[in-house]
Amino acid sequence: MEQITKISSVVVAVAALPIKYCLYARKSTESEERQVLSIDSQIKEMLQIAEKENLHIIEIKRESHSAKNAG
Repeated sequence: MEQITKISSVVVAVAALPIKYCLYARKSTESEERQVLSIDSQIKEMLQIAEKENLHIIEIKRESHSAKNAG
């Protein structure tokens, strides 16, 4: 019984760790009329949401290229 108690307390301790999040912003085209939000605008909006929801952001990824072209 003692061993089950120890395992249970370890599980509780692990569950209490904060979840870490990564923000990902992507812009697939250079054409402004075809892209609603710039990468900076996307990140700004996501950071506002993260702050409001008290999310722990550890990294921000940015990507800017067309998916239709190789590379």
